[in-house]
Amino acid sequence: MTKIFKNFDQILIEHDSKSEQLEKKSDSVEASFVQELLEFIAGIAQSGVYLDNIQDRRATQSILDYWINVVKRLTKQFDLAVDLAAFDIKYAPDLADSANPYPRVNAFYDSHFFYGREELINIVINKIRDGCRLILIVGEAGSGKTSLVFGGIIPRLRRGIEDLNSEEWLYSQVVIPSQVDLESLLNLFLSNSQSTKCVFIDQFEELFNEKKTFQSQSEYIYTILDFVKSGHVVILSLRSEFERHVEKFEVFYSYCQKGRVILAPMTKPDLLSIIENPSREVGLRFDAGIADDLAARFLGDSANLILLQLVLWRLWQLRERNRITRTTFESFRSDFSDLCEKYLEKLYLSSDFKRRRSIENCFICLIYYENQNDRILNIKRRRVKLTELRNDNSILEVLKFFIDNGICRVTGNGSQVEIIHDQFIQSWYRVLQWLHADLQRKQANNALQQRQHQLPKALVELPREYHSVNIPTYEISNDQWRLNLQKYEKCIDILHEFVLGLRENNRKMQ
Repeated sequence: MTKIFKNFDQILIEHDSKSEQLEKKSDSVEASFVQELLEFIAGIAQSGVYLDNIQDRRATQSILDYWINVVKRLTKQFDLAVDLAAFDIKYAPDLADSANPYPRVNAFYDSHFFYGREELINIVINKIRDGCRLILIVGEAGSGKTSLVFGGIIPRLRRGIEDLNSEEWLYSQVVIPSQVDLESLLNLFLSNSQSTKCVFIDQFEELFNEKKTFQSQSEYIYTILDFVKSGHVVILSLRSEFERHVEKFEVFYSYCQKGRVILAPMTKPDLLSIIENPSREVGLRFDAGIADDLAARFLGDSANLILLQLVLWRLWQLRERNRITRTTFESFRSDFSDLCEKYLEKLYLSSDFKRRRSIENCFICLIYYENQNDRILNIKRRRVKLTELRNDNSILEVLKFFIDNGICRVTGNGSQVEIIHDQFIQSWYRVLQWLHADLQRKQANNALQQRQHQLPKALVELPREYHSVNIPTYEISNDQWRLNLQKYEKCIDILHEFVLGLRENNRKMQ
């Protein structure tokens, strides 16, 4: 019975075994052994349906040609010709959905599938080894600052660095300034242990929002500096445009400059590492040239790594068993630029009317914008405390839907939620429509509130006996301004009745 081999390693093992047997038989070869060789040749040829790697196929073809020549020499039959079968995807292993090596648009929170920043990791480790205890990771939004620390730097330190004994350090949970106040930071830094502490402060730009005074920023910053001076390690991640705020604190910034690392755009080898290495971990194959095409598309654009992650995640969904085919890639590659918009639109259209309304409300809650002469400007993501949303079950349900589908993430040690990347709010046309509608509602509400405040003033002019009348007031809600307008009109009707009553009294008194 012909034995078919499912990978090149099996072929190589059998090849070595048959070579040893042939060597022992010298010139006397039985017909039975020749038959074994013919079956081996047939098995190699048929195994081609399992072999998709070009190097494996070339090596297999060389082994196949060798044994064909051996049989020709032994049998003197020179018409023997066998070709390696073409690869057939139906024989490829079918990868489970749970094996997905690409984290969609989330940061890497472990090192298992983290690749592409080896040089930067080495730079940071060397800085720490040289005595630098304050590391500042600077990069654009979406450039992979959090992933670099969680997926690369900290795992390397945990494994142990020569001369540092970093495997014995104490590693705290991530700190986000908007969630950890000065007192909490001090408590975190205090420890009875003699071991070195390593603290990662993510989204350091949160310290420089408009709600914090320069004094409070100074106290926070110099608490970090004192902690670093005592021999502990602090790693900061900071968006590029906020570095000018750090520069105001000269002593602190001088320390930062020693450990400053800029996340420059990735090189092509870095991008190929991101694309190909995780796929090898799970046995995913790319047809020839696809990885190179992907790397070329995202070369030099560090802020678009979020889009690359989404593209890889989407290609995984479109795989055929264990491979990304050229046909699939070509049908998909034209959609890269508006992938985020199409992804959101698909999720939106798959929802019923009630959920669509909740999706709109959810986006409005998670977006900050400015109004200038009825123009929507400066659209940004906004972090929202979960406690602010707990009274609205429909929005909480949509938030879970967004988190499950990689649009939102929970931050601040589980207390806040935000849209993962600006790409999701800047590329989808519906967002701008919703913000314009929200602006109109706010403007209508402002006008309504002004008129509602004028109502009690109008009643002051009424005779004293009418002052005790109960005039209802109503809380204005963005989503219910039309309903509130109806309630306000009811107030106007009540006031109108007062006026009619006055007129009737005046008539009677005359």
